[in-house]
Amino acid sequence: MSKLLKFLCLIAIFMVSIPLESHAANSSYQLFVNDKKFEGQYQPIVRNNAIYVPMWGVLSELGISPEWDEKYRTFRVNTSSGVVFFKTNSPMIIRTELNVNNFDGGDTSQSSDKKFGREVLRLNYYPIAVNDVVYIPLVFMTNYLNLNVVWGENNDIQISGGNFSVEQNLRNLYKAWNDKFGKTGNSYSNYWYAYNFESFRSKYFNTAFMYFPQQLANYSELAEYFNQDLWVYKPSDLFSDVGLPNLTKVKITYIGDGAILVNDGNYDYTVPISPLAEDSISGFLTENPYKTYNWTQKAWDAIRAEKIMVGMNQDMVVMSWGYPKRTNSYEGLYGTYSQWVYYSDTYVYFEDGILSSIQY
Repeated sequence: MSKLLKFLCLIAIFMVSIPLESHAANSSYQLFVNDKKFEGQYQPIVRNNAIYVPMWGVLSELGISPEWDEKYRTFRVNTSSGVVFFKTNSPMIIRTELNVNNFDGGDTSQSSDKKFGREVLRLNYYPIAVNDVVYIPLVFMTNYLNLNVVWGENNDIQISGGNFSVEQNLRNLYKAWNDKFGKTGNSYSNYWYAYNFESFRSKYFNTAFMYFPQQLANYSELAEYFNQDLWVYKPSDLFSDVGLPNLTKVKITYIGDGAILVNDGNYDYTVPISPLAEDSISGFLTENPYKTYNWTQKAWDAIRAEKIMVGMNQDMVVMSWGYPKRTNSYEGLYGTYSQWVYYSDTYVYFEDGILSSIQY
């Protein structure tokens, strides 16, 4: 092969290897928002064969103001048909469609749980952050923000559908809701009953989504380990009612509202989760414990069976039973003595970090 041909081949390989998004700012896409050419500082980019547009610039042109939760780093967007919560760089979203067919009001039993239904979804294309700029994929805008995206000639992208009135949408929804549900009972027989529009707005729009940012943050944490090797940690509350031995290797195969599916290589197991748990991933070990600890086979057998025995060290006990409710320790003449309290009448005693006795 000639030197010139080798040089040309290297140039070709280099050009193909350049990420798509590096060309995005200079791409031929022209963005129009509500029939007006978008002149924002940031233009569309391409990532994984999908087109993304800058969130703040485009949504502000559409009259939509995302709400930012600093603590859980989530966004809330009010759409013409509902409410969507999302995080950047996370495939998880929570969506609630605000229409009367999505309201749990089929009976008049006393319940404080009457509410609009919601979906917890895992997406293939979701909002991302690139150099501190938030970008939204076009498919996300059409499917979840209820906006219209139309391709024109010469790679023109037309986005419309904003400038709706959240207040008017709520008033229309309240009228439809009140016609269908408001006359089936009163405040004594229906805890979900709203006295008037202000009551309806407060209960089902202003405060109904109070915990969604925290819940979404927890679902997003689980999604980080989607389809990766994990090990069941039975001492956690997460697996207390699931028929899997301690330290079983599994993968999360599905994340939904209030439950996930894990697979041990043979079967799927439904694992109920609390969306308000402080750390949803605490029910798993994310590193292979069999490689982390060089313990005897006898110790591993006991740990998998959630048993403890004299001679175990403290790490082994934690791996089998979890952390104690409380501990007491003191320095003696011949070493350090510790008492770990499990439940109300189970005590585990250590001498210099080694289990010496168990009292039930």
